[in-house]
Amino acid sequence: GARKGFLILDNNGTLCIEAQGTVEDEEIRVLESIPVDESNELSPAIVNYASRAHETVIIHDAPNDGIYSSDPYVKAQSPKSILCIPIMNQGNVAAVLYLENNLSTNAFTPDRLQLLSMFTSQAAVSIDNARLYASLERKVEERTAELKKARDEIWGEMRLASKIQTVLLPRNPVIEKYDVLGFMKPAADVGGDYYDVINCENCDWVFIGDVSGHGVTAGLIMMMVQTAMQTIIRTNSLIEPSLLLSEVNKSISYNVQQMNEDKYMTVTALRLHHDGRIVFCGLHQDLLVYRAAADTVEEIGTNGIWLGFDIDMRRDNTDKEIMLLPDDVLLLYTDGITETRDSEKNMFDTDNLKKILLESGGKTPIEIQCAVFAALEGYSQNDDQTVLILKKL
Repeated sequence: GARKGFLILDNNGTLCIEAQGTVEDEEIRVLESIPVDESNELSPAIVNYASRAHETVIIHDAPNDGIYSSDPYVKAQSPKSILCIPIMNQGNVAAVLYLENNLSTNAFTPDRLQLLSMFTSQAAVSIDNARLYASLERKVEERTAELKKARDEIWGEMRLASKIQTVLLPRNPVIEKYDVLGFMKPAADVGGDYYDVINCENCDWVFIGDVSGHGVTAGLIMMMVQTAMQTIIRTNSLIEPSLLLSEVNKSISYNVQQMNEDKYMTVTALRLHHDGRIVFCGLHQDLLVYRAAADTVEEIGTNGIWLGFDIDMRRDNTDKEIMLLPDDVLLLYTDGITETRDSEKNMFDTDNLKKILLESGGKTPIEIQCAVFAALEGYSQNDDQTVLILKKL
């Protein structure tokens, strides 16, 4: 029913026109950021009222409307029908949609209002997601720039890589109703192992991953991934792990490509609930679970995407779920453990790790970690070696 329309967003406290179009012009003008108060193509008073009051304004005959007939824009342009809708998401105004017909009165019928209401409910989510992606990209770029400057001015490459890795690892991870231990033994040529624990009000998140290659570039990718994950989870702690990894991949894939290096990151994201339920996704090393009641070890395969690819891998990106009972142990690890070799080139492999977990699963996480690394004595270390052990209390 409109002959022209405007999409208006809040730009640091100022309502700005970010998209506009008319029925006469097929081209939609976007991202010009024209302040509403400086535009003579719509009524700033109507837009400001709809935004502040969180109310839809519908005017069927503007020059004869008792409230807005004296509005400067209405007096100057004599529009007939005006519709201004605040696009709401979770109680906040995500945007304002302003539509106008300068030829017909009563252009915005109940059927059209119903259609617009359906459209705006979807648009609100898309707009907030777009803003989140833009924020993620800015933060990633800022932190990447800071790290590059630090590399050039302060540290040599390997010292910087070691510093990045040290800073990113959680110092004293704690998860309610779990006994938690994270440990990493860095290689001489710093690798790309990464783990993290994020505590939220209604759940907790655990990550373990490994960036391909070594050095500063691996550290930069780790920092980009951590920044993206922290930002998304602080906004929506109950997001599905598969969706989380997909959104993180969108935010970092461009930056990884700009490095002109063939880098990627294997990672598994796990959302832990206090009742022992764990939802996870992401292609990394298999999960090992010690079942206390049966005194057995389960090997649970992982699936999903690798981070750093600007391609569609959604067909494999699905969530799985496991349940931990009291005294059960979840062992997460990187391939620096299972792929290390002894003097005769024999690989340590997953079977040896499962055997150690079976023998020590009834002990504390620190005792399990000590048993793992005691078994690795005599094996050469060419990559970071990391374990993250969670025992259900």
